Amino acid sequence: MLRLMRNFCFSFLLALPLFAQELINSQQSAALLNDLTWYSKQYIEPASESIIYQAASAWMISPKKREAWKFTLGLQNNLFVVPGKNRNFSVQNSDFEFFEIEGVNNNNPVSVPTVLGIKSPYYLVGDIEVNGDPQTISLRMDGVNQEIIYYPYLHGNLSLPLGFELHVKYSFKNRLKRGEYQVYGIGLQYNISQHFANNNGFNLAVLGAYNNEIINVDFVQSYRTQIDIGLRTFNTEAQGYQLQLAGSKEFGKWELIGGLVWNKSFLKHYFDGVPADIQGVSIDLMPIFNSKVEEFKKEQTLWMGEMSARYSFAKKWHAQTTFSFGRLFNSNLGIQYQIL
Repeated sequence: MLRLMRNFCFSFLLALPLFAQELINSQQSAALLNDLTWYSKQYIEPASESIIYQAASAWMISPKKREAWKFTLGLQNNLFVVPGKNRNFSVQNSDFEFFEIEGVNNNNPVSVPTVLGIKSPYYLVGDIEVNGDPQTISLRMDGVNQEIIYYPYLHGNLSLPLGFELHVKYSFKNRLKRGEYQVYGIGLQYNISQHFANNNGFNLAVLGAYNNEIINVDFVQSYRTQIDIGLRTFNTEAQGYQLQLAGSKEFGKWELIGGLVWNKSFLKHYFDGVPADIQGVSIDLMPIFNSKVEEFKKEQTLWMGEMSARYSFAKKWHAQTTFSFGRLFNSNLGIQYQIL
């Protein structure tokens, strides 16, 4: 372990500009980086599955085959109830090489929020030598501080010849209490039941989709901080590919839909910020921080069920509610208008 630490200190030192090597204690810098990446992994890990659920839900509007070149635009509203078990994790002073938990003088564990949790009651505090003088770094990572994560987005779908249908979803950056959230994607649907000689009003379709979801959460620095290392946000990006099989049956103005979704997502994490200000010297530490968090990018596969009810009213208007379920639960409510 000591040899590994020395090797990492040497690598860290080589990554710094020459003038920075004379300013910063390399062993303390390496310990700082180890702590930030370890803590960030614990912070984001419980949220990975919930991030995928939100992006993968409510793709198929209806399995029913439509006449070609009909375009529908919907305003969808996604609501994800954060599970209690995913909101916090335990840490103690012995978990850190550089930091200490402010206000905790022993090694007792304390509860801190994940990205899905609340405002953190604890700052992480440590001193780093700059030009031989100790400089305090004091920061914390808050959760989004919302029991229900809500975001609106636009969903457009265009019917194509031969029973195909093109889907696009897009949300602008939605401001959360402690960060931002954005999702977008594209999908292609194909109606299978058109090939059945007698489908008895039953509709069946398959859909393939790509979605991209980005969530970033703010770092908070305390007034005690004497050196700004430039960290502003911790970001997670999930790129997902999914297949969905769904069937439906119409009852008057109602259409009841049920289906199964398979999703494979690739998650990566990165820090974002500004160049560090170290005694008036500007140093960009983000490439060094991000080379470390590359180590815990991951792939995740999940299955989930989906149930939906769609109601047609007026002439071209529809209201739809969708529930996605499995290990977690996500809900979605949309209003759609057929423009063409």
